[in-house]
Amino acid sequence: MTRVVVAATDQALARELQAALGEIPDVDLAYVAASTSELVAAVTREDVDVVLVHEGLGPDPATATMRDLSLRRPATAMLLVSGDTGGDAVAQAVEAGARGVVSYPFSFESLQARFTAAAEWSGQMRRILGAGSGAGTSAEDTGAGRVVAFAGAKGGVGVTTLATHLAMDVVRTVDDVSVCLVDLDLEKGDVTGILELRHRLGVADLAKVADDLSPGTVGDAITRHPSGLDLLLAPLEVRDVEAVTPLALRQVLASLRTMYDLVLVDVGSHVTPAQATVVELAEEVVLVVTTDVAALRGMRRVINAWESLGVRKETEVRLLVNRVNRSSTVSVDTVRQLTRASLVEPSVDAGFRRLEAALNSRDPFEVRDAAWWTTLRAIGADLALVSPGAAGPGRRQARPGRTRRRTGRDAAAQAGAAPASVEGAPEAPAAAPAALPAAAPGGRRRALRGDRGSVSIETIAVLPVVALLVSVAWYVGMFAITSVMQGHASQAAGREYAVTGDEGDAGVAARAAVHGFFASGTDVDASGDRVTVRMDVPFLPAMLPGVPTSLTTDRDVVVEQP
Repeated sequence: MTRVVVAATDQALARELQAALGEIPDVDLAYVAASTSELVAAVTREDVDVVLVHEGLGPDPATATMRDLSLRRPATAMLLVSGDTGGDAVAQAVEAGARGVVSYPFSFESLQARFTAAAEWSGQMRRILGAGSGAGTSAEDTGAGRVVAFAGAKGGVGVTTLATHLAMDVVRTVDDVSVCLVDLDLEKGDVTGILELRHRLGVADLAKVADDLSPGTVGDAITRHPSGLDLLLAPLEVRDVEAVTPLALRQVLASLRTMYDLVLVDVGSHVTPAQATVVELAEEVVLVVTTDVAALRGMRRVINAWESLGVRKETEVRLLVNRVNRSSTVSVDTVRQLTRASLVEPSVDAGFRRLEAALNSRDPFEVRDAAWWTTLRAIGADLALVSPGAAGPGRRQARPGRTRRRTGRDAAAQAGAAPASVEGAPEAPAAAPAALPAAAPGGRRRALRGDRGSVSIETIAVLPVVALLVSVAWYVGMFAITSVMQGHASQAAGREYAVTGDEGDAGVAARAAVHGFFASGTDVDASGDRVTVRMDVPFLPAMLPGVPTSLTTDRDVVVEQP
């Protein structure tokens, strides 16, 4: 059964598509989306094989949405429905990750052919990805990085501190997982207030060249912290904020997904087009709230804004309660009763004193309180920031098929950097959550690692797939040529046998009508009024076992009487 999502603002067109798909066997229409936000939510929620997107879908550009979905769901086939099927339209659709263009008004035969090809491609991709990773076909299991957005119910609830410390802790305690922290609080980004950093380029500079992004371009805008954490920071100048448009931000996040295993985004507490874009695209959205009435009102305001924009439902948001004070009149249970969103466990106790030294020195590892890091790792476990699977005692294993990527920085310089150590950093207790393992004894920071051999490893992993595709292409071509040659041979054999009535003469005539391998692989049997021609297909059968290696044709003839 092929599961399908149809996305079209024009309801008449959507009904035509539904009617046409209803005539194709084994099709299950999972959802009909009327906007790009509904489309993203449906494809993210449903396990679908084929998506048909009309070019007029809005409010975001249809091709940009398809490009993002093709990265998040690599095994889902995208088809663009367009009134223009010229070369430029097809090229734009292919660049957006589409498997083809369906012309409108519809021709049922053309729609069925495009749909069938897309469904077969999706099935083949699922088999390949499933065989390669032993997992599902979501972005997290097939090589695309996971995006987690952190937002604040109001200013000052601790979003930047929590997001930064979580990112630093994952980098310190988890091997072979690349992490990027994006400061998207554009007007007052404060990551540089928590970390000692100097930078020239940031997210606004990438947004200005979003149509021509490459790993090198993104790498030039990335700032590397000595701990190994990569950061994409807010603009230095307020006037550059205008460059960070929703469309540009989609392309920037799509590039970051391909370069990092985990992308944490601090989107601030103001509902802006940039924040709404990240909230829509992220796999997980965490809204940080404190136990006071002002924060609870802000929580309701932010959630209502997201729902009215159609980017995230309340039930799809996770709430993280920060600065819990036992003497406060507002408790965690009160917060739980006021929302349909699920709470991240555990909540974070109030305690500025334990963070004061780290904030003043702009070094998170100055926090000596073991309970702080234990709480962060439990939060990370609840949010599943890192895929399950242990690489060894107390360590996390990277996702299958992924290697730690560089981002355009000088790899030699990074490889030569001495690992930083933190004196007095707390050891995690034995009962630390398994999903985010404790730091090694002594609290040593992870040394920066190079990527030597990553290209060779990726090449070796791709070779079987390339060999299979080349074999299939060779066989299809040779099968077609053999079919044509056999037609010539059977026609010549039938004509000769009709005149002479001799099987040997018919075989000679059949082999004379073709050349090379086809002549040596041709056998002719003639008896009565029937001539049978068998011709071998020039192919190595061991490469694709079970495929036909020869073609046979029977031809009725009328033998002329002498």
